[in-house]
Amino acid sequence: MSFNPADEGHRSSLFVSFFASAAGPAVACLATNPADVARTRLSLDAALQDASQKQYRGAVDCIRKTWVEEGFTGVQRGLRFAMVREASKNSFRIGLFEPLLQAQTGGSRRASWRERLLAGGTSGGV
Repeated sequence: MSFNPADEGHRSSLFVSFFASAAGPAVACLATNPADVARTRLSLDAALQDASQKQYRGAVDCIRKTWVEEGFTGVQRGLRFAMVREASKNSFRIGLFEPLLQAQTGGSRRASWRERLLAGGTSGGV
C-alpha cells in the first residue's frame, strides 16, 4: 500500500498537520536567517556610526565578513529563536486549515471554494 496524500480519502492526524506545518518553516530559517543577521547588523552599522566608520558595504559584504570573523554561528545568530517563532506561528496558521475544513464538511465530501476560503481565513486569523 503506497502513501499518496492526494487520495480523496486521505486524512492526516492533527499531530501530523501541526508538525508538518511547523517543521517546514523552521527548517527554512536555516536559509533565511543569514539575511536577517545581515539586516540587523547593517541597521546597527548605519545608526551607530558615521559614514567614515561604516563596517559593511552591503548585505553580501556583511555576511562574508561575519562568516570570516565568526563562522557558522555568526551568520546563524538567533537561529533558535527564529525557528521557534516560525514553527509556533505556522503550526497554527497552516496546521489548522485541514482540521477546520474537515469540521465544515464532516470529512465526507469535497469542500467548496467558499468552505476552503472560510477555513483558510479562520486558520490564518488565528
